[in-house]
Amino acid sequence: PGKTICVVGHGGVNRILLSHFLGILPKLERSPATNTSISVVVTDGTTHRVERLFASDHVS
Repeated sequence: PGKTICVVGHGGVNRILLSHFLGILPKLERSPATNTSISVVVTDGTTHRVERLFASDHVS
């Protein structure tokens, strides 16, 4: 609790992790993820909440 973890990976790995957090594994295999996209997941160790999903607004 109260810690931040940054996970950096290729699109396929990120899609699998996010599919797990969203409870839709493996249905996210064709996602709008782009290079450098950012997703934010908040967890208490039991439940997971996705706050940002494949955001790319930081790249212009």
